[in-house]
Amino acid sequence: MKTTHSITKQTISVGLLCLAVCLLVANRATAEDALRGASWKQPAPADVRNGAIQWIQKRTANEAIRKQVGDLWPADAAANLDVLDTLAATFALVEPKADPLLQYSRTGSVESQRPDVAWLAKADLPPLVRDNLRLLLGRRLVQLHYFDEALEQLGGLSPQEVADPAALLFYSGVAHHRLLHREEGLAAIGQLLERRSDLPARYTALATLIESDLRQLKDETLDHISRRMEDVERRLDQGRSGEKVRDIEDGVVKSLDKLIKDLEDQQSASQGAASLQPSAPAQESRIAEGKGAGKVTKKDIGRNTAWGDLPPKQRQEALQEIGRDFPANYRDVIEQYFRELAELKSGGDE
Repeated sequence: MKTTHSITKQTISVGLLCLAVCLLVANRATAEDALRGASWKQPAPADVRNGAIQWIQKRTANEAIRKQVGDLWPADAAANLDVLDTLAATFALVEPKADPLLQYSRTGSVESQRPDVAWLAKADLPPLVRDNLRLLLGRRLVQLHYFDEALEQLGGLSPQEVADPAALLFYSGVAHHRLLHREEGLAAIGQLLERRSDLPARYTALATLIESDLRQLKDETLDHISRRMEDVERRLDQGRSGEKVRDIEDGVVKSLDKLIKDLEDQQSASQGAASLQPSAPAQESRIAEGKGAGKVTKKDIGRNTAWGDLPPKQRQEALQEIGRDFPANYRDVIEQYFRELAELKSGGDE
């Protein structure tokens, strides 16, 4: 599926053009316009720091631990802190189970063993701890391209209940975007951009691009199909080949079959319409005299025709028809489809 990379590059190039336009429009908005009707607010790092210190003071009277918390949250550096990471480090001082999760969020890779998170579902665990650790883990999972698993952690979290609501909305939007969840992605990104003027520049730029891309995304187009193929490739690279992956693969094949059948029907209809045009109309309105014997030879076309069985010349003609409707590099995807059909047919004959 290497051809999907070229498609992705083209999507990014087009997206960057859209991004430039979107950012020009966005920059015209005043701060008051951006904040009007916002459903969430980003807490000041100093407020998060104060809440963390108050929480630890209620949990322990150990002066050594309290001093460590003070070192984690220096007042003069609060504005530059990664509040999620620092919160997790605070929790880990009194909750040993939080430390593996903290370390995974910092250095975890695709090969790393994922930390146990079942304990986060305990009813007696304070929401401050549970929700922010889930957000921290979800953020790392998105960075590692584990989008389904990320949404398991981020789903159900409220911007009003976490220390970094911008991160929650941004990473939720990214995960939904990569999984082609159009409506969910637009909802998360739209809510994030309610506070456009408060966001880091990277969030604003990427969120604007994602929003533009999702608005243009249409189901069952070749672009949509190619992204699903890329999603399958990602999952296989991560060592996953279970039922969910097979379902996505089956869906891709069905979508390609339908798309090709639609193009085939369009071509047949076009050729049929052309054949009905008389080259030399009759001079008089009368019934033409037939000269043939009235017999035709039936052609055996088989019961299971497929584009993968087309002779090379006809296949080339079909590809040229496809090229009229889609960008040139999409041709590679169709050619790959033909090759896979041929391989399947060859394997079935053995």
